[in-house]
Amino acid sequence: MLKLLLLAALATAPPLPLEDCEACRPGKVCAQHRAEEKEELKRLAPLLKSEDPGQRMGALSSAAALTESHENAPSKAVAKVLAEALEDDQLTVRETAIVLLADGQHPEIAVTSTVKVLKGFEKNMWSLMGTMTGPNNEHGTVEEAMQYLEASMRACSELPDDRIVKALSTLLAAYPAEMRGEPVAMAATHSLLELGTQDAVSAVIKQLGRGKETTRLRRIHMALVRVADEKEIEARPAFGDKVEREWTVWLRKNKRAFPAKLGKWTGEREEE
Repeated sequence: MLKLLLLAALATAPPLPLEDCEACRPGKVCAQHRAEEKEELKRLAPLLKSEDPGQRMGALSSAAALTESHENAPSKAVAKVLAEALEDDQLTVRETAIVLLADGQHPEIAVTSTVKVLKGFEKNMWSLMGTMTGPNNEHGTVEEAMQYLEASMRACSELPDDRIVKALSTLLAAYPAEMRGEPVAMAATHSLLELGTQDAVSAVIKQLGRGKETTRLRRIHMALVRVADEKEIEARPAFGDKVEREWTVWLRKNKRAFPAKLGKWTGEREEE
């Protein structure tokens, strides 16, 4: 019984606070943490170059964990290691890297590196699968490519910066109509709605005018309905032939519920 009570208490307990270091400041890691990171990154260097993708992914996770003891001042050194892995030969390693990079690492490196990835997707849109997997799937399977794409879209929600909104919106607009409402595009849709600027919401609404498949369009519509619910805006369009136009009018009427801009992300965390 005592064990059950303990488990119940742990399940309902508030999350542990993020660790800060009083000696670290944004943009400047203290001498102790800088030395620890240098030593650990040196130890991880051979693993990061291992021929085994699993070892490379494990080394990336270990590198990312170095930030946990001073999350108020993530270092450039760790973020650069993760950013370099976005060009790894294997898609599974790239997926690991972008997820870790967006999770509390150096904000400027995280944003600029993610924007670069998004622009790469857009540039190669019409040959994307072949470009990502390689002629003989040497970089990964089509399924792994789709997983990497989806993870990249989701990671954007962790980077509240106007550059991310712009790059993600442009990429979403470049997707073929048949991808609207499908998992990868929906991951981008949800991230844009979570970032929540007027431009982000507008980019989502524009998808509704680019397809004819009702089931897919309804998914986008319902994502917008959930936003209206969260904002406690009772009046919202019904799904129908004029749904894009009606959501556009809705946004115009309710634009004050959404910030015009996010600015440049500095890594500042919201209070729990």
